[in-house]
Amino acid sequence: MFEDSLIESGGKLKTKRGWTSIISFLIQFMIIGVMVLIPLIFTEALTGPADFEKFRAAVDIPLLANMTEFGKSELLTASQLTDIGYNVVIYPVTTLRLAMFAVEDGLREIDTTGTQSGLLDQMQHRNRLYELLRYADYSQFDDDIFNFTVEGPNQ
Repeated sequence: MFEDSLIESGGKLKTKRGWTSIISFLIQFMIIGVMVLIPLIFTEALTGPADFEKFRAAVDIPLLANMTEFGKSELLTASQLTDIGYNVVIYPVTTLRLAMFAVEDGLREIDTTGTQSGLLDQMQHRNRLYELLRYADYSQFDDDIFNFTVEGPNQ
């Protein structure tokens, strides 16, 4: 019955049959206990709030909303999705797209001027990077591992 449906890695469900098919498919999976293996459903390509609400009303399991830019879904806020009843919201490519936009601008500047000196105020400083990475904590952890001693008769 669901030969054209597919659960991809991460629990994404795709089907060619529409809403009724998706909901029926999920209910059958919940009944047979497969939801133990897929702790939440990754909804994708829902077009607007009404679709998200319809999906939420149809199933009583945790739902994940995929808020990727330039996709089929209207970009809803985390608050909107929480109000609808979604449990998790991801922004899978947002930071990459932001970074690549900045990279493109930076490379254009270097190509035009021959230097990155005009970009320094747009860059993350090394101190901030180390703070975010908790570099000092890692260095201490690394030192503790590297500088260990074995005690006892079999040194």
